[in-house]
Amino acid sequence: MRKNLNFAEILMNVEEQEFHSYKNIRMNDFIVWQIIKPNVYYYLLKNVSTDNNKGNQPNYNSPKMSFIKMIFQLFQFIRIIIFTPKPENKFPTLIYTNSKARNYKNKEGKLMNIWLDGFIHKSIITNYYLMEDRKKVLDNSYLKLSLNSSSILFFINIVKYIAIKISPFIKFKKAITINKILAKHSVNVPIEVLIKSIVQFKMEFLIFKFLLKKVKPNLILTYDNLATGFMAACNFLNIKIIDVQHGVIGRYYPSYQYSNKLAPYKQYLSLPTKIASFGLLEKNELLQRKFWTNDEIIPAGSFILDYNKTLSKNEQISDILLITENLPDFNYIDILEILFKLPISIHIIISFHPFENNDIRNSITELIKNKPNFKVLTKDQNTYYGISISKIVIGSYSTCLLEALHLGRKIISIKNKKNNTNIFSHYSSSELYQMVNFTDLEQLNDKILKLLIDNEKITHQANFLFAEDFLNENKKMIESLFN
Repeated sequence: MRKNLNFAEILMNVEEQEFHSYKNIRMNDFIVWQIIKPNVYYYLLKNVSTDNNKGNQPNYNSPKMSFIKMIFQLFQFIRIIIFTPKPENKFPTLIYTNSKARNYKNKEGKLMNIWLDGFIHKSIITNYYLMEDRKKVLDNSYLKLSLNSSSILFFINIVKYIAIKISPFIKFKKAITINKILAKHSVNVPIEVLIKSIVQFKMEFLIFKFLLKKVKPNLILTYDNLATGFMAACNFLNIKIIDVQHGVIGRYYPSYQYSNKLAPYKQYLSLPTKIASFGLLEKNELLQRKFWTNDEIIPAGSFILDYNKTLSKNEQISDILLITENLPDFNYIDILEILFKLPISIHIIISFHPFENNDIRNSITELIKNKPNFKVLTKDQNTYYGISISKIVIGSYSTCLLEALHLGRKIISIKNKKNNTNIFSHYSSSELYQMVNFTDLEQLNDKILKLLIDNEKITHQANFLFAEDFLNENKKMIESLFN
C-alpha cells in the first residue's frame, strides 16, 4: 500500500464506492464512516510501511498516571459534571481548544491561542466561555479559563481502554462491519482503531451534550473538531459552530474532505455551520468535490498575521529564515551542513517549531555556536518577526511558508526524500505553484544563490492566501449566522 497523501485517496475511493454499504450505519444518528475515517487515515500514515510490511502496532495501554492522580482526575470529572462552572453572562460564545495551542506570547507577555483568541482581542466576541484542555496551570494566559476539560478527556481515555480490554468478549457490530468494508479494499486496520474511534465519539457526545445544555452557548468557536462527538453534540443541540482554520486543509485532510454523495446527508454528519478559511486558496480546494457549498466556507484571514502587521516589512537584515517543523523525516543537520557550504557569506536565522524535539534544538544550537552568521530567534522574536526581516524563507510543511508568500517573501520548499511531498502537495492551484521554488537538498544552494539576485516580486490576487481584513470578515460571518 502507498503511503502519505495516497492514503487519503484510497479512503476517498472507499467512501465513493461503498456509500450504500455504510450510509445507514449510525451512532446517535451520525454516520459512523465519518467518525472512524480520520483515525484510520492517521493509523495508516503512522503504521503502514511503503513496502506492505506490517507497521508498528498501536499501543492500547492504559493512561500512565499514579493511582492518586488517577483518583484526583476522576474526582475532578465528577465535580465538573455535578458542579459545571456557570458562564458569567447568559448565552456566551464557547471557545473549545487545547492549551498546547496557547504558545504565542503577545506584546504584554500573555500566552495566546493565535487561532481563537483573536476574536476576543479584536472585540468580535465579548461574552465568552473558555473550555480548554489544560494539564497545568497557566498564570499568564490571555483568556480566563472557565472549564478545564482535561479530566473529561482523561475519563474518556479510561473508557476507551476498558472497551479495548472487553472487545474480545463483546461484539462491536458497527466496528466489525466497517472493518469488513475497509478490508474489501485492502485497507487493513486493527479493529481496536475503529472501536476506540466509536467509543470516543459516543462518550464525547453524551458528556458534552450534557455540559452544553448547562452552559447554553449561542455559538461555538473551535478548530479541527469535525467528525467528533463534541461537534455532534453541538449539532444535536442546534448550536451554531465556526471551525477556524489553523493549519493546512487542502485536498487530502480527511476530516474536511468528503464525497459529494454525502452532501444530501449532512444532517447525519458532525460538521460546523461555517468554516473560517485563511483565504480563497483553501476555500477553492474544499469546493472542488462539491460537498461543501459556497456560503459554508468564508475566507476570514488570520489573526496572527493581522496582529503582526506592525512588524517591519522593509528592514530585511537577514538573507534566510530556516523554519524547523517537528518532522521525524527531516534531518535539519543535513540542511545546515549544506548551507555551511554556500560560497558567499550570508545571514541565516533559525525558527524552531513550538513543539520541536529538544534533542534537535540542542543539536542545531551546538552546531551553529561557532558560526557567527547563523542565529536562532530568541524567545522574544517570533517566526513572524523572522519572516519580516528575511529575504528568503526555507521550509517544507509549515503554514508559515504560506504566510511568508502572503507577505511577499520568496520561499523555498524542500521535498521530503522519502515521499517527495511538501505542504504544497496538498493543493492543486497552479497560481500557488508558480510562486513556490521547489528543490531537493542537492540543489538547495544553487536555488538560494539565484533567488538572492532575483528582483522579481511575489504577487497574487487579493485574499488568495489570506483574507486581508480579519476584523470585518469575521464580524460579517458571525452576524450572518444570527440574521
